[in-house]
Amino acid sequence: MSIKPVRTIAVYTGDAGSVARGNFGWARGRANDSIIEGENIEGLRDRILQDLNEGIVVALGFECPLFLPIPRDPSMLGKARIGECTPETGNRPFSAPAGACSTITGLVELAWLLRAIREAQPEVAGTLDWEDIREGRANLYLWEAFVTGKEKATSHASDAVLGVRAFLAAMSDPMAATAVSAEEPLSLAGAALVWSGMARSDSLKKSSPVLRPIPSI
Repeated sequence: MSIKPVRTIAVYTGDAGSVARGNFGWARGRANDSIIEGENIEGLRDRILQDLNEGIVVALGFECPLFLPIPRDPSMLGKARIGECTPETGNRPFSAPAGACSTITGLVELAWLLRAIREAQPEVAGTLDWEDIREGRANLYLWEAFVTGKEKATSHASDAVLGVRAFLAAMSDPMAATAVSAEEPLSLAGAALVWSGMARSDSLKKSSPVLRPIPSI
């Protein structure tokens, strides 16, 4: 499959939570279009596949930590990523119980999705590099939504809507808008891409843009 330079992008956010207990939500939006919501992971899979089948590039965000810091200083191991703890987000580093739980929950859900997508479309190309999208080398981009603390909405799906809006606002250069960074990151998003067969092992050392909700006006 030849991937053309990007013209149309569909932005998705999955809000990680227990699928078995009905605590999963997702949203999809495009520039100058309405945002739709869903509450099951199969519906998210099917909608992504529909977009890819129509030649639409997908930017898929997950509301859970998608990279971990591996600092050189051992006294810093397990400390929050840069920008992770603010008055709005609270003291919620990736290594706190809630962050660790959402990391594992979201990672297995993301890996499930990527496997399902690749099995349905073996030629899909995933990336953590926005230039790959700009230049048409890939058609699936992964990023991290950070919706927590005072910035949360009222449901998993509405949290996902906030993530979609944040990415749409930053779409010209998502990495420049990142709210969180880390020293020598270990990429969980990259691990999921490699595991699914969508990307090479160099994805394991790349961070993803982390986007917070747009402040209310």
